[in-house]
Amino acid sequence: MISTKDAFLTGASICAMFFGSGNIVLPLLIGQQYANNWVSGYFGFVVGAVLIPILGLISISLKKGNSDEFFGCLSKFKLGFLIIPLQLFLLAIIGPFGITPRCLAVAFGGFKAICPSGSDYIFYFVMAALLYFVTCKKDQIMPIIGKILTPPKLGLLIGVVIFCLLFIPEGSHIVSKTASTSDVLLYGLISGYQTTDLIGSIFYGTIILDYIRRKNPTADIDKKALLSFGIRASIFGSFFLMLLYLGFLLMGVFYNDSIQGLLPEDLFPVIARECMGNSISIVVGVTIIVSCFTTAVGLLSAWTMFITNLLNKVVKVSYNAVLLISVVLTYFLSLLGLQSILDLLEPILTWGYLILILMMLYNLTKDLKGINNGK
Repeated sequence: MISTKDAFLTGASICAMFFGSGNIVLPLLIGQQYANNWVSGYFGFVVGAVLIPILGLISISLKKGNSDEFFGCLSKFKLGFLIIPLQLFLLAIIGPFGITPRCLAVAFGGFKAICPSGSDYIFYFVMAALLYFVTCKKDQIMPIIGKILTPPKLGLLIGVVIFCLLFIPEGSHIVSKTASTSDVLLYGLISGYQTTDLIGSIFYGTIILDYIRRKNPTADIDKKALLSFGIRASIFGSFFLMLLYLGFLLMGVFYNDSIQGLLPEDLFPVIARECMGNSISIVVGVTIIVSCFTTAVGLLSAWTMFITNLLNKVVKVSYNAVLLISVVLTYFLSLLGLQSILDLLEPILTWGYLILILMMLYNLTKDLKGINNGK
């Protein structure tokens, strides 16, 4: 049995894996808009951004990280022909047609904290070029990003949140929309959907399995062991995520008079600058850029590998050629700006996520029944 320490470290990795661009902006937006009823918004957000993705992570771990097997439940309903198109659609959302451009848009908000007059065209071009050169060497670069850049990224974000909440400027007052509890709850839930972490949990669930195999190279890991470890790691990961989300949401509440009318990507840098001054906000800007860039590399890599493998069944195509086209698409969609990307994704995620949630619950229920029956 894998130790609690290992489960704790894996839970921290889960938190780092999920905490990308939308995870910074969306809780701030809830606090900014519904400061007088933030508890309802927070509860809805936790359901959409923590509970559902964690259940998805447990579900895919029980499938031993095999996404084809996860989506294989469609065959039970004579919809097996949708397995590949659905995976393609979901990866497109987290790839160059949705979340990857959103990462760059949020990163631009961090860049403006460093250089307020900087050009978005130039910034996105430089980021797209770096994205290509890093992602085309994914085998060498990703371990460095995960082990070296993620700990200081999360550490600095946590430090900034604590500092901003401890030293709220005098004279701050709350400006909040009037809305019913159910409306705020729904807004928080949809905002949790927009993190797209359920999609990420399905395509990145292999991390837990790889960790288990490294720790137990000769062991035959059954579903009970996977479930036990997955639950313990997920509890730790959920705790870290909930604390971070609470901190960011409260920043939106207590600084909401200072961030009214701002673009979503500007919220966090402006709060940091107001609380700690321009010099520290530069560090925050760099942290946002690194955080979003790291997430973009992982998402674009997953999309590119899937498309390359799919196309190679018909015609020979190189990984780098697919990557170059994907980076170009990411660049042009980034120019739309964060709010436009969020507006574009909202209807897709609202309905598409419901289908994905039903599939996740079906797979999870089936596997849990199998465990109870000794299968």
